[in-house]
Amino acid sequence: MRSAFVIIFVCLALAGCTSKTAQPSAAGDAAPAPTGTETTGDAVVEEAVEEAPPEELTPEQVEARKLFERARELARKDEDAKATEVYLQALKLDPEFAEAHLKLAMSYEVLGKKDEAEAEYKKAAEAYQKYVRRHPKDARAHFNMGLAYSTSSG
Repeated sequence: MRSAFVIIFVCLALAGCTSKTAQPSAAGDAAPAPTGTETTGDAVVEEAVEEAPPEELTPEQVEARKLFERARELARKDEDAKATEVYLQALKLDPEFAEAHLKLAMSYEVLGKKDEAEAEYKKAAEAYQKYVRRHPKDARAHFNMGLAYSTSSG
């Protein structure tokens, strides 16, 4: 039943979202302004959709994103033990970095550390919940939040 709820939640979230940007990966990263389309007879009219300007990242958050990218590269190379250390460093700098919690949980899972993975999935879900309150049209964040909830057992 819970899995069905998560799937429905993710589908509904994705259906109502126009932005496909994730949390900013570095200071100054700005997603292109999304556009809405309106059909009037045979013509399609493009209109800009108002969106809040990207949030400024602190120097700690910028450094956390650099560490996050390094950890992702280690995970891609199947060096999950090293990746977990770097994800943890990133999270010390930015404890609310939802994607880092999610990727750390996945690395723990690969390493067979079930309890640690479970705890990180819960933290990821909570961090994504806070993030999507501020960025309700971020489809990727909604999807990742659903993934975190569906993977955690609590």
